[in-house]
Amino acid sequence: MILLLMSIMFATVSTVQSQTLKPTNFINGQPAADKQFPHQVFFAIRKGDSYYLCGGSLISNQWIVTAAHCFINADVYLAIMGTNTPLPILDDSRVMMVGSEFYIHEKSVYSGSPRIIGGSDAAPGQFPYQAMLIIQMGKERSLCGGSLLCDEWVLTAGHCVEDAQSILVTLGAVEFREPAGGDGRVVQNSTEFIRHEDYDPGTASNDVALVKLPQKVEFNDRIQPVALPTGHDDYNRRMAIASGWGKTKDRGGIADRLQYVSLKVITNNECSLLYPGTVQPTTLCTHNEERKSTCNGDSGGPLVLEDDHTLIGATSFGHIIGCEKRLPVAFARITEYVEWIRNKTGMPEPQ
Repeated sequence: MILLLMSIMFATVSTVQSQTLKPTNFINGQPAADKQFPHQVFFAIRKGDSYYLCGGSLISNQWIVTAAHCFINADVYLAIMGTNTPLPILDDSRVMMVGSEFYIHEKSVYSGSPRIIGGSDAAPGQFPYQAMLIIQMGKERSLCGGSLLCDEWVLTAGHCVEDAQSILVTLGAVEFREPAGGDGRVVQNSTEFIRHEDYDPGTASNDVALVKLPQKVEFNDRIQPVALPTGHDDYNRRMAIASGWGKTKDRGGIADRLQYVSLKVITNNECSLLYPGTVQPTTLCTHNEERKSTCNGDSGGPLVLEDDHTLIGATSFGHIIGCEKRLPVAFARITEYVEWIRNKTGMPEPQ
């Protein structure tokens, strides 16, 4: 832990009898002006499934002094400087630091290229709505996931189509590369896609897009549409499954076979402590204590309820420090986009 814990902290530590910290608030305080307290540091600290806030003081370009009890049993802590409010974090002047060894990033707290970490191999037909998208951007290509909505539309992430010229859509596959003899996959090249009109790359809000297949696909035991949600359930504490062919390690390659992982939905308040200014009402966050996560290549892929495979999320972003750190992962919250999807695709309401 690279923190300077000075002797003045010992009196504070001796008064702490429990690992559950009670917040200390200012009563009748005054709002600070911009740059009035340039040494002020804001800490968001995760301990298991709980999140806490602490303050600190920047004493050099490398060291922060804070209370020792803030970091008792801390799993991860995020230090924020250069702002007089924790929201929003949108401009290039903010500094983000994440421990135990601090990581400094100049522009953003999130990475828009999630991948499956610690997943399991999927069986043929287990996720028949899963789509593989190869995005052509000039001479470059990138991998994303998607969800088959009906016989001619696929849902993916808005950032996946941001610079796309064409998208190669594969349905019915489990292996990344088609095996000798084939596997019944359907491959179509699309040049028609719709990104949400209010997509904001700065905050990753409204991170959804639609890809239209040039030919309607026929359903079979390996190719089926996913069910859209009804109502506006927040799904808090529900178990869900994410799937994709993205990287299986932070420094690894993409998966040879479709991977899936179970994740628990958490509240947006919990999630916003790690992604201040980025989590919106249209965001849904998940967490897994076993270093399992979506995290490059899984963007746009499905998050479905574990019990009935209703689509509740499209993979959007993970933390910039990597996907093996037991940090929350963010998805576009599908309940907020059902009407938009139906308006754009002409899909009928369920009977």
